[in-house]
Amino acid sequence: WIYFNSSIYYISTEKKSWSESRQNCRQRGADLVIIHSREEQTSYTNLTIEGDKLLTSYTNLTNDRDKLLTSYTNLAIERDQLQTSYTNLAIERETSYTSLTIERDQLQTSCTNLAIERDQLQTSRTNLAIERDQLQTSYTNLTIERDQLQTSHTNLAIERDQLQTSCTNLTIERDQLQTSCTNLAIERDQLQTSCTNLTIERDQLQTSCTNLAIERDQLQTSHTNLAIERDQLQTSCTNFLGSMTPKQTVVNTQE
Repeated sequence: WIYFNSSIYYISTEKKSWSESRQNCRQRGADLVIIHSREEQTSYTNLTIEGDKLLTSYTNLTNDRDKLLTSYTNLAIERDQLQTSYTNLAIERETSYTSLTIERDQLQTSCTNLAIERDQLQTSRTNLAIERDQLQTSYTNLTIERDQLQTSHTNLAIERDQLQTSCTNLTIERDQLQTSCTNLAIERDQLQTSCTNLTIERDQLQTSCTNLAIERDQLQTSHTNLAIERDQLQTSCTNFLGSMTPKQTVVNTQE
């Protein structure tokens, strides 16, 4: 409904017969407009133009609303994807922490077992010292076995230290890989932006190339036309000089 010149008008975009249109108006509590003078015709025309403008504005606003809804939907999808990525990273962090905790407990258990073995070796050494007094030959053999056990203990301790070092290095490499992954994601976004900008510049260069080609063709056409006019002028000049030469010859003969 539009308020105009102390009256309220409704402009419908539907096409109907006169009777259907009047029935539609009466259902709305109104009636078809009746024009009694040229001024009313002008006012009705202006009203119709204003109604078309309002309808166009309404259509544009509807399109803008749909675009905003589409943008909102895309942003919501991106938000959900980022939330999923964050959840996966949190799960991976918890899993890594659990694995490191398990490895730490295993290393502590190994350390405890080595301490127990050390105590057992010390007990065995005491027993071997007692048995040394009894059997010198057995003592020699047990001494060799003890040395072998001590060597194995040392090797196990070295392997334990190496495993701890490897675990630390793997943790550092994991952190470096996570940092590299983040940097690669940033570089990917920058490359996508650069690609978009290069595509725009390429389209602009193609447009400029097309315009230059058109200007080149126009210049070639102008050059061709000028060459034709030059040839025509040269021909006209030659013809003119050819027509002037016999007349000069006749004058000289009479003299």
